[in-house]
Amino acid sequence: MKKLRETVGDTFGIPKDIALDMPHIVLFGNRELQIENYKSLISCESSEITVGGRDFSVVIYGKNMKIRSMRREEILIDGEFLRLEYKIS
Repeated sequence: MKKLRETVGDTFGIPKDIALDMPHIVLFGNRELQIENYKSLISCESSEITVGGRDFSVVIYGKNMKIRSMRREEILIDGEFLRLEYKIS
């Protein structure tokens, strides 16, 4: 199924992260984090935030963290990031 979705995505010019339901994670220094193609916000504390996807989770550890914006396709987190963990389910 993954190969078929990848082939169809390539044929129609659909980016791999969308075609394969993969996250797109962009880190701006240690102050801003953008995650696209996520499924849920699992936990949210000022020192630890966990974001989940279809078969992954991202745990962000830091200080004074908060959700700046949260839309169906994208979540934007601000704060002082100390460590990020990417876990495959």
